[in-house]
Amino acid sequence: MIEKLRITISKEIDNTIESDCVQFGFLKKDSITPNRNAFLNQLISSFYLIYQKQRATNKNQFKLIIKKYLSINDVSINELSEALVSNIHQSDFDGSTNNITISYKPNKITEPIVGWIKESISNISQYFRDMLTNYSLLSQAKRERILFTDIYSTLERSIKENKEVMVILKNEKKERVILSPYSIATSKPEIGNYLLSLRDEELSTIRLNKIENAFELYKNSIPLTEKSKTLLSRALKYGPQYRYSSQDKEIIIKLDPFGFENYRKMYLYRPLPDKQEGDCLFFNCSPDQIFNYFIRFGSTIQVISPKSLNDRFKSFYQKGLNSTNTFKKPN
Repeated sequence: MIEKLRITISKEIDNTIESDCVQFGFLKKDSITPNRNAFLNQLISSFYLIYQKQRATNKNQFKLIIKKYLSINDVSINELSEALVSNIHQSDFDGSTNNITISYKPNKITEPIVGWIKESISNISQYFRDMLTNYSLLSQAKRERILFTDIYSTLERSIKENKEVMVILKNEKKERVILSPYSIATSKPEIGNYLLSLRDEELSTIRLNKIENAFELYKNSIPLTEKSKTLLSRALKYGPQYRYSSQDKEIIIKLDPFGFENYRKMYLYRPLPDKQEGDCLFFNCSPDQIFNYFIRFGSTIQVISPKSLNDRFKSFYQKGLNSTNTFKKPN
């Protein structure tokens, strides 16, 4: 049995680990506290081979450079290249007062991996520190694909082979859903991965980290109709993180000068119009995206159509007004 390992990392890397624990569901029984050890075990089992290949590639590149400029034997070349690849990130830690030490306990799955690494690497703490550094430099979407690589691979294979897939969702009921998968798309900005599939001829979007397991089935996926093709293309164009329905209608938003100024400045998750006529913007994205973005604009905008979206805005503001009127100050 391998005892706990102590790994020195920067505070920034620890913040990434904590954030990913929350974002990707690695929490303790209270559903609040990040479970770093469970996260690290999942990361190591999913990422060690990718990192090992990357490390070997870097080492070979160093060997070629050393051979080009130094006349030394192969043993010395190997030792020097190993020293270089082991110290790529060393300057980020030397003399820093922003470093912290975390503990890690391998589980039954990662014990053989950690044991193999210990036999191959002289400084295992540094090895894992470099692995975590490489991981933290990736975008959140890429980190998510690494953590859930088995599920991601199953979904990719089902899409390639045009087969249905059964997914088990991470909810209280552990719901099982049979889907016809067509794409795994990344949100903009590059934060998350979403499975785009058909369920009862309507588009289904599921975040990768919300899937507990996935199994490829023998039946072929449902063929795409013109209606489903339109839904899929909208999701790929405007963002896979939102809901899309064949019942959606063109959205028209009217902005006053202050509204246009806010629209220019508030670029994060900003929906892109298909056209503009005067002070009106025309959208074919998800109504949810419009609502989540423009709800902050208040009286500087007006929802011209559809009426259902206009009513949604009115209801939201009315509830806020009612809540303000009934609020009582504590004694």
